[in-house]
Amino acid sequence: MTGWSSRRAAFVLGLAGLAIGAWVLLQGAESPPEAPAERASPIEVPAAPPQAAASVDTSAERVVVPPEIAWTIVDDLGQPVANATSTVGTLQLAADAQGRTGLRSDATEVAIVATAPWHTTVATTVTRHGDNLITLSRVCPLTVMAIDPADQPVRDVEVRIRRRDLGAPPGFSAPATTDVLQARTGADGLAVIADVVAGVWLLDAQHEQLVYSREAQARGADGYGGVAVFMPHLHVVTIRLVEPCVVAFEVDGGDILSSSCGNRRDGTHMPSNPDGYAALTAIQERLQALHPKAVLIVRLIDHSPIDPQTVNVQATVWVAGRRPWQGTVHPVLLRDFRAPTRIAVADMPVSDEFGSISVHFVSASGRQLADVRMQLMAADPKDPLAMFGNTPFLRNSAAQGLITLPVGTWKINPANPFLQLLADNLGPIQVARGSIREIRLGDGFDWARCRLSSNADSPHAGGGFTITHVDTGAKFTQMVTDFRDGLEMWLPTGKIRLEISGREIRRRGDSPRLVGGQSEGLIVAGAAGVQRLTAALTPR
Repeated sequence: MTGWSSRRAAFVLGLAGLAIGAWVLLQGAESPPEAPAERASPIEVPAAPPQAAASVDTSAERVVVPPEIAWTIVDDLGQPVANATSTVGTLQLAADAQGRTGLRSDATEVAIVATAPWHTTVATTVTRHGDNLITLSRVCPLTVMAIDPADQPVRDVEVRIRRRDLGAPPGFSAPATTDVLQARTGADGLAVIADVVAGVWLLDAQHEQLVYSREAQARGADGYGGVAVFMPHLHVVTIRLVEPCVVAFEVDGGDILSSSCGNRRDGTHMPSNPDGYAALTAIQERLQALHPKAVLIVRLIDHSPIDPQTVNVQATVWVAGRRPWQGTVHPVLLRDFRAPTRIAVADMPVSDEFGSISVHFVSASGRQLADVRMQLMAADPKDPLAMFGNTPFLRNSAAQGLITLPVGTWKINPANPFLQLLADNLGPIQVARGSIREIRLGDGFDWARCRLSSNADSPHAGGGFTITHVDTGAKFTQMVTDFRDGLEMWLPTGKIRLEISGREIRRRGDSPRLVGGQSEGLIVAGAAGVQRLTAALTPR
């Protein structure tokens, strides 16, 4: 009994062990047991516990990225300049397609030089929180082709251009910032001016024998009429130089009192551009020195090339004691000019229709007012002596003795506003046959030489000087292009009020400001040198 019970207990224990083993196998299929630590894979890095991470010093491995300073580069039209180069020290950075460039730096501002092909160079400073918009103006070469009236190239023409707007942006450092650029044509008639900045440029040219005149230029579809070049829209231009012609005549056996020559439709003109006018003036002065008694005029033919002999210039010549000569004079090309046309005094009938006057501008003390220019004009515009309202009887100074004039009614126009007021009060002057008349203007006042201007620190501005002689109430306004240049003239002594009113002359695109100023001063007689009256300009 006892043995059987032992065997039965062992059997029961065996079944229980089998059951437990089966249960363990089933549990292992659903959830594998955790691997022991000593059998962990070598490529697995266990995560450190939070308290361990906080206790590890990683300062030697931390990388601090500095903030970025960014800037954008655009052209004068506001378009981005892709691939523009910004130089910072020895570092060169290229802009992206939007013209943007950036640099990481601890500094609050960085000095850079921005450049791009066919653009100006700008040196400036960019800041961390600034707008940092940099403008590079476009530049390109200007090619000028110079031709003569026969369409042949002309060499040795000095071509000059100057900016219509001389204001320059801050940091502008390209050669094109110069207000005048120039080049000389070669044998092919071409002149190339490099690095011309975008904008409007006025063109002029000089040559030893030919003259550049804006009026002689063809106006094409591009609108160029010899006045302005629009860069870079119009970067190749052709200019035509024309040959001067000479109108000259001289009276045999008599001295010419005065003459009139030409009219508005005689086919000739004077150039309006400064270089062209200066060139003709220089030629005329040179020829006048060779023929001092001749009336000599150098002009340009309107529509060259044409035969100058087909151009009729109507001339009237006055000689004392003779009736005026009237006739036609033909221009002669400068290269063909040898001597003036001769007019025989015998062809001018004798006449006693002349009188004489002398005009003196004087002070009450008897002092002569020197260097006062004067013009004598026919008082009646219907008078045959009135040519477009002016007669040719001009005098540079009133201190030249007797002036012989044809019989008629005349008026005096001094180149001084206060003297002009006195001349207007005097009224017309009658010149009778054989009369001699002396005119004195200004002897009711003491006069002093005075210079009127604005202060040296005033802005570049132009407008009107209004001058009042307080004692008499006489008042006039004189226009000037720059107040700082001022006016110099004879003024009656006493209290003078100077009032200035005008506009600042600023860069194109900037709104001009109204400016004004006022000053009073006492002009005294007998003071040494030129007395001054200055008014300070202030914005209005």
